[in-house]
Amino acid sequence: MAANLYIYSESLDLKLIFPAYVTSFQDSFKASYTDEALPFNLDPFRAFNSTTRNINISFDLIGENIQQASHNLYQVSLFTNLLYGTIRTQGNTPGSAPSGLGTKTAPADVKIFYMNFLRRYSVEKYDGDPWSNGLSVKIFSHDFKPEYDSGFFTDAGQQLIYPKLIKMSLNLGAVHENDHRAKTVPGIRGGIVFSGYPYVSAESLKTGNVLSTAQKPAVPPPPPPAPANATQAAAQAASEAGANTGTWFGPVSAPPPVNPLTDYTKYINSPGPSLLVPPTGTPPSSPAPPTPAGQPVGGNTPPTPPSPADQI
Repeated sequence: MAANLYIYSESLDLKLIFPAYVTSFQDSFKASYTDEALPFNLDPFRAFNSTTRNINISFDLIGENIQQASHNLYQVSLFTNLLYGTIRTQGNTPGSAPSGLGTKTAPADVKIFYMNFLRRYSVEKYDGDPWSNGLSVKIFSHDFKPEYDSGFFTDAGQQLIYPKLIKMSLNLGAVHENDHRAKTVPGIRGGIVFSGYPYVSAESLKTGNVLSTAQKPAVPPPPPPAPANATQAAAQAASEAGANTGTWFGPVSAPPPVNPLTDYTKYINSPGPSLLVPPTGTPPSSPAPPTPAGQPVGGNTPPTPPSPADQI
């Protein structure tokens, strides 16, 4: 992926921009503990020390012409100097070479900015300044590898060569400028608030903090379906008002495959939308089926066969 890699040394006032084609990125987090053996315990007591973050990033620098290839090589040289520290010389006159005597300091922290993977965590939106929003790091090592198969630009008069392709690998250690530990907040359900470190996302920019699961509001239930007819509309209105008139309206949504008029008990116990249950008592009776010709109306007693006298 092609993206600019911004590197800023505040102590040296040095700003570098690598037009990098990132080929590999790896973040490693490690918690350190000190083990202390306890009598009669199977496991030692582990005292927490710290958490470290190590970053490995590899990228390519491409020189499309001799000017760009020369500039890439120049920036790599400047970046390499960041690993050597500085010397504050004393007694040198302006214009003379440093004597080498003075106060020596270790390599200072640098800020590195790469999209939302390497940046100072902030819940505020990106203000467009990569130099102030970079992640503070220690540079542990870097590898420089000119790709010989891709060729070189040459300056024959100065005996200079500039690789058309440079492969770079950086090993960095993050410096935690802010405390990113989860914080206990009294009065909030769940009691714990997590920061959005280390990777800025749209959610962390929007909410400011990533809350624990216990603090996230419950997802509201979906609204009931719109009634399909006047009967269902009346049933829904009565259900929302808490009425129980004893009138059988059936479910608000589409009825289940069980017929409430033929299997009342199974219908009441079946899962589904809320029902208006009739008052305690006998379930609503089914309408009598039509009586076939030749059978008496009412009851299930079979008809009495005609007497022999009636057949004469």
